[in-house]
Amino acid sequence: MSLQPAVAAMLLDVQVEMSRRRETELQKLQRDLEDAQSQNEAQLVTFRKKHQEAVNQLTEQLDQLHKLKQKCAQSSKAHIFRHI
Repeated sequence: MSLQPAVAAMLLDVQVEMSRRRETELQKLQRDLEDAQSQNEAQLVTFRKKHQEAVNQLTEQLDQLHKLKQKCAQSSKAHIFRHI
């Protein structure tokens, strides 16, 4: 009968050790998740900045095209009125 308490104690020790290992693994996974979230946030900031720069550049190009179109339209009108 003295063997049963020894076996129970060993089982308890094994369970405690397994619990410690799981806790350690959980902490590692939490750190990895936090690192991944930080990296994703940094990437998101970079992507937003690049997107805004692209939008600004396209807006500027569009404005230039509108100005050029207006100049061409005015030039065409002037040319037509000269021939009338």
